[in-house]
Amino acid sequence: MEHPSILKLLEYLENQQKLLIHWMDISRETGIVQHETIPDEILKDTCLVTIMQANNETGVIQPVNEIFEYLKCKCIINGYLPIFHSDASQAIGRIGIEIFDVITVTGHKFGGPCIAALLTKNTQFLNFFETNPFFYGGGQEFGYRSGTENLPMIAGLSVALESAAKNYNDFEKVSLLRDYLEKQLLEKFGAKSFYKNSSRLPNTASICFPSYPGLAADLLKKCENIFAASTGAACHSNGITISPCLLACGRSIEEASKTIRFSLGKENTKAQIDKVVEEIAKAFEA
Repeated sequence: MEHPSILKLLEYLENQQKLLIHWMDISRETGIVQHETIPDEILKDTCLVTIMQANNETGVIQPVNEIFEYLKCKCIINGYLPIFHSDASQAIGRIGIEIFDVITVTGHKFGGPCIAALLTKNTQFLNFFETNPFFYGGGQEFGYRSGTENLPMIAGLSVALESAAKNYNDFEKVSLLRDYLEKQLLEKFGAKSFYKNSSRLPNTASICFPSYPGLAADLLKKCENIFAASTGAACHSNGITISPCLLACGRSIEEASKTIRFSLGKENTKAQIDKVVEEIAKAFEA
């Protein structure tokens, strides 16, 4: 279920025989990582544990601090402590976040500039970059990352991050709109809301339309006035690629091919939700 920015790097390193990946199972019912199934013999040689804070397609929030605390205790027993990392790109500004070890943030997700950063309070992690920097050069940023700093971007990210951390409660009201949207879609089209009973981002809904005769991509294509929605199926001339995230979360190919992810914002209104439902109704009839 991880973002390709995590998956592709790990897969590359595994192909280079620099590490071995152990994939944790995900509950089909809740969308939550099943961390208690990891064998102790795996944990004793683990150097990194990475779990997405909140999923960009399903909206499910992982209890990462609880999971990391559990695994940390296991690893201490085995005498080795790995780095605990979480991709928090989707979560910042929408829910409260605590840095357990290392997190990734992405500026444009919370009103900042289009740059990313790693936030950490782990000195072991920082010390690693003294001998293994991101870039080699003049030794800027204490030797962690050489190269002239992009001060406007750094300042912009800092201000946006501070604002997002203070004002994430503003997003709570968005969940009411999200719930209203889901209720309309479930009642009018026999749709299914994945992980409705799990802790989710307030602005994200993963909706499956099993009664639609075609693919979700076809349905969404007919809805010309719906902009903040995407499908798990990417259509190509040589076929269709089903969302790896939904499949990893236990959804079937049939379910994934009929699923649309809706994203809401603080500026949305109930009247706009009604227009979305009307647009989908027209698409069903087309």
